[in-house]
Amino acid sequence: MAENKKINEYIGKNTNELLKNCFKLTNIDKYWEEIVGPLISEKTQISECEITKEGQTKITINVQDNTLLQAIKFRKAKITQALRKYFRKHELTVEIKQGKIERKSTAKPPQPDYKRRAPVILDKEKITEETKEFAKQIQDTELAETMAKIKLSIEKINARNK
Repeated sequence: MAENKKINEYIGKNTNELLKNCFKLTNIDKYWEEIVGPLISEKTQISECEITKEGQTKITINVQDNTLLQAIKFRKAKITQALRKYFRKHELTVEIKQGKIERKSTAKPPQPDYKRRAPVILDKEKITEETKEFAKQIQDTELAETMAKIKLSIEKINARNK
């Protein structure tokens, strides 16, 4: 019968610390503004994180604009201090360089097919007929055509809902 071993025996002695660091890294995007401040968070993003076997953590931060790179490098000590406080570890180094920033989209995901509405397709003949009817009441032909399209669209949508 196989003997049960603890996970630390397979991975190493620093398993708990590695798991804590990994968990904190997954959540760092949420807290990035709190860690470095609102002005810096808009123009920067963590691009790499390297954890060595000795437990040393190296974080690389990308800066969006080359003109801001120097200004943010002046704040490197404060950023490093804030990241050390966040990770609760002193063995942490920060490298700041210019690079691309990829923001997650705030757009809503598309609705499933069963919730989507089909587009309203109007016949040109019906549009011209309705335009003529509206043109009798309205002098502007462009407005008459728009009103005709709106009326026909409403009629089609109401017919679907029945």
